[in-house]
Amino acid sequence: MNDTDANENEFVRLSQSPLFEMMNDFYSNVSIDAWKHGIVPSFVTQNTFIAHSYVQLILGYIQDLHQQNVLDTREPFYIIEVGGGSGRLSFYICNALKELQRRIERFLPFENIKYVLTDFCESNVSYWQTHSGLEQFVNENMLDFAQFDAVHDSKLKLKVSNVTLDKHSVVNPTCIIGNYVIDTLAQDSFRIEQGILKEGLVSVKKKDNADPQNVDAISNLIGSDHLCHLETEYKYNQVDAKEYYHTQVDPRDRTLLEAILKWYQSYFSKSNDDDKENQTRDILGCTPAPLPPDASILLPIGFIKAMRNLTDLSSSKTLFITGDKGILNPDRFRGLSDPHVAFHGSVSFMANFHAIQLYCLQRGGHCVLGDQDEVSIMANAFVFSDKDEIIDSIEIDGKQINDLNSKRNVQWLFLNDAFQDYINSFGPNEFYYFQKTLRDECQNPSLQSIISLLKLSHFDCKIFYKFRLDIINGIGKESDGIRGEFQNAIHKLWKNYYHMNETEDVAFELGRLFYGLFMYKEAIEFYQHSIDLCGRHFVTFQNMGMCYASLDDNENAKDYLRKAISLNPNYTKAIDFLERLENGGLDSVD
Repeated sequence: MNDTDANENEFVRLSQSPLFEMMNDFYSNVSIDAWKHGIVPSFVTQNTFIAHSYVQLILGYIQDLHQQNVLDTREPFYIIEVGGGSGRLSFYICNALKELQRRIERFLPFENIKYVLTDFCESNVSYWQTHSGLEQFVNENMLDFAQFDAVHDSKLKLKVSNVTLDKHSVVNPTCIIGNYVIDTLAQDSFRIEQGILKEGLVSVKKKDNADPQNVDAISNLIGSDHLCHLETEYKYNQVDAKEYYHTQVDPRDRTLLEAILKWYQSYFSKSNDDDKENQTRDILGCTPAPLPPDASILLPIGFIKAMRNLTDLSSSKTLFITGDKGILNPDRFRGLSDPHVAFHGSVSFMANFHAIQLYCLQRGGHCVLGDQDEVSIMANAFVFSDKDEIIDSIEIDGKQINDLNSKRNVQWLFLNDAFQDYINSFGPNEFYYFQKTLRDECQNPSLQSIISLLKLSHFDCKIFYKFRLDIINGIGKESDGIRGEFQNAIHKLWKNYYHMNETEDVAFELGRLFYGLFMYKEAIEFYQHSIDLCGRHFVTFQNMGMCYASLDDNENAKDYLRKAISLNPNYTKAIDFLERLENGGLDSVD
């Protein structure tokens, strides 16, 4: 083989490139540390606000199924989380489900709610099985685990109950949750140039300033530093939509994927003049400039394969809830460019929610979609039925898609209402930016605004930790009403605490807050939680000593101060406090 041939062989479909194998290796090797150390962004998709929003969608779906008389109340209703990662979101969702237990029990017994937490990485599953926060739900027969590769596996073997979930064992419709999953699964790249469909072939290489390595060697590299040293090069070849997915996908999806590619080919072959009726005007009332006729498209082929596998579990009757960075408006694809790859420990792409919408509609389903575009997290819901309905890829346009979707929406009134109330009115993206703005742009936020944010979040510990100094430093100056609200908030926050050996010692900070509220027994309890979870620290022992002194328990106070000094013999604050306590008791202490 000559050099030219070798170079040509480096270019492959994006979905077959080393990027995705390397990403799988990264998660397999780094495992739970990807979330412990913040290598992979997670708060935007793993917080108590989004968990409560999703649970409202699940409740709406259950209400609709009850209305349609398709729920078997004697059988489990499975909620399956794909790519669970740290397990934090499942912890929040299980908590939120229990809060709505009485409402759920109007439609099916709560004990039939079964949450299944999955990941392709076995070490993540092992971590969940030993996590004390998840143990309570396991003991209540509410939570189970499975190692599951959604792109390749067709059944789930549950770790705790030893039950196998497949199309023969699952009776009721299911709910699937996948946050930041679409953008990390395999993608295929396409262009429409002057009406011609072209596939994007990619070559993955080390950057010029790095040691030269071939593609096979690169595929074995692990870690964010290696991934960030890569660069991609694309070339584009003409392809036939009918033949492109002739293999490598489920035979039932070949015609559907062909229709999607032909839809894009047709849509981006039209000039701006062909669509004057649907053209909007800008803020000044002027007609916008003509849109580029060509387009660059990513097709989330990995997620489409996953949807087929997961919907097969329940004979296609499935609600998919997804939260991801993505695009819904197809006009955003106009213009020719290579796919943007985001490197953040792993790699990710922008999710093409529009293609997923076309796929869902063709399978007889309907879509409940967010009303924003290009946001940090776009939440959407896709409801699948058991009847495929191929869309005519040439005639259908944006208005026809909306009309078809609206016609099917009438069967899902409770789900649609929940989506409007908990996603579109003020949803996960608005919450994310609201809390970020209050932290980043307000130098001295009031405690009234902070407690309001905590309530809005459903008492998220991460929110508390971000504002802990404002709270602790200001609580002594507040009215009894505000102090009482924070007092009531502490146990709600602790209920939502998911420990991961992070540097954030939430228990310690809640102990400090209790101390500021003059609730010394409660402060001691939380300082002990800090020791149990995060280890012995001289400041923790010092603070416990101050609490015991405030309770007139001088013997315990001296004992804990001595423990602090034993850990740090130069800790003058504890030395001075102990000396003053021994000389005169609490009255001599400021």
